[in-house]
Amino acid sequence: MAIDQGTASTKVTLQRKLFKHTVCGDQLVVELDQTGVVQRISGTVHPGLEEKRLGRPMYPAVSVEDAKRTAVAYDTSLMPFKPISEVSCYLPSRNGIPLVHKLTYEKDGQLITIMIHSMTGRIIQ
Repeated sequence: MAIDQGTASTKVTLQRKLFKHTVCGDQLVVELDQTGVVQRISGTVHPGLEEKRLGRPMYPAVSVEDAKRTAVAYDTSLMPFKPISEVSCYLPSRNGIPLVHKLTYEKDGQLITIMIHSMTGRIIQ
């Protein structure tokens, strides 16, 4: 949970977790005015992920360091850069809801995100 308190409003961001890992793209943002009245709620929640995973978490066979090497081998232009974000998260948009390593790089002012399957080490498009 993150709270961003501004002068005109307060935003509360709730990040969904599944088996102690975040779920890619699953979060709710609640915006409150100065008096505490809810002004807006936005976000996405994928229901039933625990059942779809049959109540079983995934344990990565590929480490984040191995995923970094895979990302650089996939796009050699990323070699001089370090990831600005490294997150292991479940990907609800794929069959089986795999655990992936999501690496975000900044290159020439653009963000480049590469996802690597934590079991197979393959790039996910």
